Amino acid sequence: QDNDATVGMDCAFDAEYGLKILRHDGLAWGWPTSRALVEKVKTFPLDASDVMVTAFPKSGTNWVQIMLANLYDDWGTCAITPHRRVPQLEYEAPGMEGYAESLRAKSPRLMKCHLPADRMPSAWQNNRAKVIYMTRNPKDVCVSFRYQLQVPNLEFDDDWDFWVERFTNGKTIYGAWLDHVLGWKRYGEKDGVLHITYEETRKDQIGIMRRVIEFLGRPVDEARFQEVMNKSSFENMKESGYGDQINIGGPESNRSRFLRKGKVADWKNWFTVAQNELFDERITRKLEAAGIHLDYEG
Repeated sequence: QDNDATVGMDCAFDAEYGLKILRHDGLAWGWPTSRALVEKVKTFPLDASDVMVTAFPKSGTNWVQIMLANLYDDWGTCAITPHRRVPQLEYEAPGMEGYAESLRAKSPRLMKCHLPADRMPSAWQNNRAKVIYMTRNPKDVCVSFRYQLQVPNLEFDDDWDFWVERFTNGKTIYGAWLDHVLGWKRYGEKDGVLHITYEETRKDQIGIMRRVIEFLGRPVDEARFQEVMNKSSFENMKESGYGDQINIGGPESNRSRFLRKGKVADWKNWFTVAQNELFDERITRKLEAAGIHLDYEG
């Protein structure tokens, strides 16, 4: 198991990506990780009763996993982690041993990952454990992701112009945003994958979560449902304590930085006209050509 002295040693600063990464198996993986962990994830014994919340980073996985963790009491992964924190399968660091926690938990397990569809554990191709895939408009993802990467361990070059260029060219961890979304689009509910969007959930949290519950086939007591929806609204999470359930390693004080604004269309405060046109050329038009239309206005 990694310790403070060895964690992330397979990662190194990469000038093309502008941060510390691991290039392995055709993909850029974020610090901290290791080749051994990436390989272990491939053979993780995913069970048909497991539920995975997944998305490209900064697309709303923390929010959805917190709601699900509190709607049900039988998640094995939540039982072995403090504060119902949901482990991230492909993450291992002191204080957050996501892979190990997922491995030793009893089913049913609620887990999180940011894996592209073709990097899911091989067992998923056969048992089709249920996946909730969340898509957020990539312009807001671009802004929010840059904020998250600004921590000393990543050695992140946060120059805004450089970051927009990298993001639109797919020089990001977990691969290009567009590839991630289109890769998952190949799978639908018949494959065990429910697609929701961040923007829809912000507008109609209750309606979207009722869809999720129906998809999982696990009814929830109405009083419990209403209580969790109230405590997990973006405006109430800090006061209710649900924000403490965000699954990050390190000091507890770091958790609040993962909640940020939660707004739709914050990108307008950052993008120049030229950057917006570049984004549309490289990402938005290709996305819409594939039949995916997202809310950029709020």
